[in-house]
Amino acid sequence: MLKFFTYSFLAGTISAFICFLFFITEFALNVNPLGASKAFGYVIMFAMFFPALWYFREKHLGGKIHFPQGFLFGSLVNFFACLFYSFLIGFYLAQINPQVLENHKQESKMFITSMKEDYLKTMNVNDFEQGLVSLQQISVGDIMWDELYKRFFILLIFVVIAAFIMRRTHYNEEKI
Repeated sequence: MLKFFTYSFLAGTISAFICFLFFITEFALNVNPLGASKAFGYVIMFAMFFPALWYFREKHLGGKIHFPQGFLFGSLVNFFACLFYSFLIGFYLAQINPQVLENHKQESKMFITSMKEDYLKTMNVNDFEQGLVSLQQISVGDIMWDELYKRFFILLIFVVIAAFIMRRTHYNEEKI
């Protein structure tokens, strides 16, 4: 059981670091890394499940992995990747470049304000104003928590897919 934790920890850390590099690259290219472009980060993490599962299956399980083993390993990789990624994002936003969060708040405020007429069709002005106020109160902790739980639960669906695809069971090859 220790090998599940050790290798999932390592694979999750590598996955988080690669996604964090993508986050930094987006910022360097003047793309809001906290905006809609986050979807590609999900794809990167999902793509990292396959080499991790393959390596673990081939090197530590003799080329055979059952679905529950793959699901456990993939879930641990997913958990560690999401946890470390949220900590890296939090550290970056709090210590290295807090302006990224402020820029995200301003862009979100401009976007929501530009859609004010559409919002007012379904809610009243007071609710709209409260939404803008709550947007300005977003903290680094809110971003970290959001990254952790949303990524974990969304990617859990893809863990099931990866575990299903990578499973290889040992069948009795004798014909009756």
